[in-house]
Amino acid sequence: MSPSIMRPPLRPFPGNPMGFHDVPHPIYIMPQPPSVPFVPYQVPNAMFFPALDSLRAQLLHQIEYYFSDQNLSKDEFLRRHMDDQGWVPISVIARFNRVALLTNQLMQLTNNIQQFILETMRLSTVVEVQGEKIRRRNVWGNYLLTDGVATRLTNLNIRG
Repeated sequence: MSPSIMRPPLRPFPGNPMGFHDVPHPIYIMPQPPSVPFVPYQVPNAMFFPALDSLRAQLLHQIEYYFSDQNLSKDEFLRRHMDDQGWVPISVIARFNRVALLTNQLMQLTNNIQQFILETMRLSTVVEVQGEKIRRRNVWGNYLLTDGVATRLTNLNIRG
């Protein structure tokens, strides 16, 4: 018996295993990216909404009702006090009976009730504040009185 010689297995294509000498090897090693310091993600602070005390909550609810669709559609007095941009002076709102009843308790605590009302209304989603005036958000234009309606209302008030 003759000793058998083991030959290495034959490859179909010598050299590059793909068989194409001008094509680079299929495995590519990426170089290390430049060193960047780790910066942890900062979670933004939660918005702070102060807790409403009972008086502020009642006042907010009452004035939001005055500027609701349900009330503005029939409240000609409030609509007559709107300027051409829908703003109503806070002094008018402060004289409303229910607002006056709610803020009577504050006479002992603060001299500026109108400022307290303005600060309270800044928390509203129904009413917006600008300076010393407030108005209904977004749909204030729906409740502006036209000249004819304003004149008719004025005539009714003079006769009544």
